[in-house]
Amino acid sequence: MKIKISFLIIIAILLVSSCVPSLNPLYNEKDLIYNKYLEGTWVETKSKETWTFKRKSDKEYWLNYLENNDEAVFEAHLVKLNDYIFLDIYPSDLKSTNYLYQSHLFPVHTFSKITIMKKQIVIKMLDPAWIEKSIKNKTLTLDYVKSEDESILITAPTDKLQDFALKYAISNEAFKDSLILIRK
Repeated sequence: MKIKISFLIIIAILLVSSCVPSLNPLYNEKDLIYNKYLEGTWVETKSKETWTFKRKSDKEYWLNYLENNDEAVFEAHLVKLNDYIFLDIYPSDLKSTNYLYQSHLFPVHTFSKITIMKKQIVIKMLDPAWIEKSIKNKTLTLDYVKSEDESILITAPTDKLQDFALKYAISNEAFKDSLILIRK
């Protein structure tokens, strides 16, 4: 139960702070790539969180995210679109014996630009404030819904997500916050 509560807290933090959730993945099978340098344990430079990537298959990884002894496990995919590489993560375990609890969870994807080097990873997350501004200015080109608490869920299909990601890949406003991870 502790893991489930921790997982919810992490998802809530991701949704509110620095990620924009998507109902659909950023990838099709043909877009997935493998990069051996991603595997291993990485430490965030400004906090104590760790990201451990392990190879799951030829084009899939497990991501164990650990912050303050609370762990969450995700499926992770590297997505190559033209010259850009993105990281798409998805919660891997939403099982619970409590039906009511389970019925309140809905797994979502998040995606960010990623640069992978031997000793450092830079993850640039899609900025929720930029998404909000784009909605307000009526320039957002993706389908989305808003929840009661005004959280945004992108509902666009994969092909539209890819067009969007490519269109804004070089935008420092769209992909604003950088997370720098150093190999442990």
